[in-house]
Amino acid sequence: MLGVSLTIGILLIGTLTYFFKDQVDEQNVIIAKNILVSVENELFLATKVEPGYFRNFDVPLKLNNVDYNISITGGDLIITYNNIDLIASLPNISGNIKKGENTIRNINGKICLNIELC
Repeated sequence: MLGVSLTIGILLIGTLTYFFKDQVDEQNVIIAKNILVSVENELFLATKVEPGYFRNFDVPLKLNNVDYNISITGGDLIITYNNIDLIASLPNISGNIKKGENTIRNINGKICLNIELC
């Protein structure tokens, strides 16, 4: 009888852990999508303002203490979390994105990300 109770308890804990992890993963994907849109908006804003525009913005280091990747490849902003790629098309920019503080500049109509001149 004790063995059956113990088995049921272990199965219940395993099931609850699985559902909790799934919920956290869904929340992290939502956070990643928000980061994607926020960075995309920062970069597009820089194309719409006058030359001389300068702004610092932050990209979170982790999603709920879980690592993720962010990069710019072939004109696309890509966030990868848990083998899921979230992609946004970007305007023509020079430089690359990083976690932490980023600096964007509009230098004579050219958009420079984390570089002094482009």
